This record gives sequence, structure tokens and C-alpha cells, in this order.
Amino acid sequence: MSAPASTATKTSLLPATARRSALVGPLVVGGLGLASCAVLAVVDPNGGPPSCPLKALTGLDCPFCGGLRGTHALLTGDVGAALDQNVLLPFFLVGSLVVWLLWFRASWQGRRLVWRGGRTTALAVTLALLAFAVVRNLPDVSYLPSGLG
Repeated sequence: MSAPASTATKTSLLPATARRSALVGPLVVGGLGLASCAVLAVVDPNGGPPSCPLKALTGLDCPFCGGLRGTHALLTGDVGAALDQNVLLPFFLVGSLVVWLLWFRASWQGRRLVWRGGRTTALAVTLALLAFAVVRNLPDVSYLPSGLG
């Protein structure tokens, strides 16, 4: 005798209580990200001391320098200024959003988010970021620095 159709459960989803527990991480991180964007839309980080340790110690821009100021510019509608701060900012923001969405979906389905890109992909991204950091600090490349002295 088979079980009634009403007691059948979907195997891809967790029960409601387990799903709520699995979603805590992505929801907290997403909430903190939204709150940070809300603060960054109101508070202008331009003109302050560099918050990047590498920039503060050496005067060199890391691949992420200009990210806060660029995000502020995006949130206030100035796309040109955002790209002037860090030309890779759209890739960082879209990449972060995609990873968060994948994490949320995996948590919703009761799975763990697993990196399947392999070592070659991770190495390629790392080398591209290092190359960008080197090129944006060359004296003859005036359009890639973060703009903060």
C-alpha cells in the first residue's frame, strides 16, 4: 500500500523549520549589505583618509581601492564617477550579487554552496586582479587610479 499523496514531500526542499535555519546566514548577509548600501548612499566617503591598509601604508592602490567611493557614486546616480574610482566595480558588485543569490538558493534547497570553478579559475581571477593592481599603479596610466591621494 502506498502513502497518500498528501503526505508526500518534495525531496529538494527542507522542511520549513530547517529551511528557516538554513536561510539565516544569507538573510543576515543580505540585510547587512542592504544596510551598508543605505548608509553609503547617505554618507559620502570622499575626502576621508584611505581605508585600505595597502593604500595607507604604501600609497599604492589595491584592486579594490575606490570601491566605497565608487559604490557611493553609483548609489547617487553618477556612473562615470563610479567607473573613475574603480573600473572593475561593476564586476565586483554583480559578482557579489550572483554569489549571494546562489548561496540563498542553495540554502533554500537545503544544500551547501560549493565552489566548482576549480583551481585554474581561482588562479586566473587572482592573477587578473594582481595585474590590474600593477597596471593601475603605473605612473603613465592616469585613468585607473582610485583618485584618492
